[in-house]
Amino acid sequence: MFDNREKNQNDQSPLVRLFSAKNKQKFKEKIKLVDWSIVYNCNDVNAAYKAFHEMLSNCYEDSFPYVRLSHKRSKDKKWFTAGLKYSSHHKNRLYRKWLKSQRKEDENFYKSYLKVYKQVVKRAEMLYYKEHFDTRVNSMKQLWTNINYLLFVTNNKKEHTFRN
Repeated sequence: MFDNREKNQNDQSPLVRLFSAKNKQKFKEKIKLVDWSIVYNCNDVNAAYKAFHEMLSNCYEDSFPYVRLSHKRSKDKKWFTAGLKYSSHHKNRLYRKWLKSQRKEDENFYKSYLKVYKQVVKRAEMLYYKEHFDTRVNSMKQLWTNINYLLFVTNNKKEHTFRN
């Protein structure tokens, strides 16, 4: 008997494009290598646009292909920035240092850093959602889209589950 659970989980993970610095550089290099003379020398505007769009799309597709979103990355929260990740790693290092040394000084430093870290994380989350649910900026449709995303509501499902 074969276990197909891993395959099914991978099939359900969404396809995303990675806009990394490496892929952006690859895109720039591909654009530089394109022969644009076809577009410049074309007399028909529609044909020139079609050729331009096709060349640009090919460069885009080659540079930013769809890849499956990893299970680890799918759990990321949109409001959790790179700076917060760095702070989290620093907090964990302080905790391990305190456990290893068992010094009161390390404990106090860790606890004070933890207190500030929790405040910053709470503030970052609050600002993210405040921005996404600001009625002055977003239309009513966009607000409901954000609410449905947060509640993980889709048209083909009747169940509502909350995102963490």
